[in-house]
Amino acid sequence: MTPSQPSKVVALRKPKSPTGFHTGDCAKHGKLEHAVTIGNVLRVIGGKWKVLIVFHLAQNEVVRFGELKRKIPGVTQRILTNQLREMEADGLINRKVYPEVPPKVEYSLSDVGSELKAVYMEMKKWGEKNSKLLARIEKTHESELKSAQG
Repeated sequence: MTPSQPSKVVALRKPKSPTGFHTGDCAKHGKLEHAVTIGNVLRVIGGKWKVLIVFHLAQNEVVRFGELKRKIPGVTQRILTNQLREMEADGLINRKVYPEVPPKVEYSLSDVGSELKAVYMEMKKWGEKNSKLLARIEKTHESELKSAQG
C-alpha cells in the first residue's frame, strides 16, 4: 500500500465456532453470577498487554519502566503507561517513584496481583494443550490479514 492509497476497511465476521462460554447458558442454569464475575475479572486483566505485564513482573520482584517496555515487543510507551496506570488504580501493581532526575520508576506486583500468577499458568497449560488449535487460528488470522491488505 502506497501513502496515496486509502487503507482498506476490514469487516469483522461472526466467529465460525463458539467459544464455549455463553452468558445466556449461565442464566439458564442459574449461574449468571459466574458470568458477571468472569466479566469483571476480564475488565481488570483483559486486553493484549496486562497478562504479559503480570508475567514479567512475576518473573522479577521489581522492574523499571524501560526494562518492562523492552521485554514486551510491540507495546508502545503510551499504551504501556496507560496499562500500568490502570493496573495500579485497580490495585494489581505497586509503583515506586524515586525523587531523582531523570525520574526512576519501579513496578512490582501487589499481593492481589501476585495471585494472578496462577491465572497465567493455567492459560499457559491451556495453550500447550491446544497448541494445534492456536496454530491453526494464527494461520487463519494471518491469511485473512494478507488478503485484506490486498
